[in-house]
Amino acid sequence: MAYKNFILVCGGTACESSHSEEIYRNLIKEAEALGVSHDVQVVKTGCFGFCEKGPIVKVLPSESFYVEVKPEDAHEIIAEQVVKGREVTRLLYRKDKKSDTAKLEDIEFYQKQFRIVCVTAASSTRKASTSTLHATATRRSRKPSSR
Repeated sequence: MAYKNFILVCGGTACESSHSEEIYRNLIKEAEALGVSHDVQVVKTGCFGFCEKGPIVKVLPSESFYVEVKPEDAHEIIAEQVVKGREVTRLLYRKDKKSDTAKLEDIEFYQKQFRIVCVTAASSTRKASTSTLHATATRRSRKPSSR
């Protein structure tokens, strides 16, 4: 089954303590309620590393990077992002209140990192559990540093 969207929900300790499990469950429920569960796969990941802005939800392929998400935001994310194809702008990361929204690669915190996502699924059934490892590694510069 080919999905049109993937929603990654941070499952790190800080995000879990801020209700990311409830966000994850609500996203699945809303996708089912709005009849788009066949278009989107909701996946719980490891820590995104940007704990001060958690809970974090990232939507692919649009690369929408939502911060400080609350469980009640699940309906709007599914209704707007998945059904209508529009980002929920109030949840997008901004460096400050006056700046434009930023994509993940534009956020200073992530500029010297690269993301590695590995997905494994053990079953062909729709309700199969998916285990996801979301790791962060430091990017090594190809240019020698000038010290």
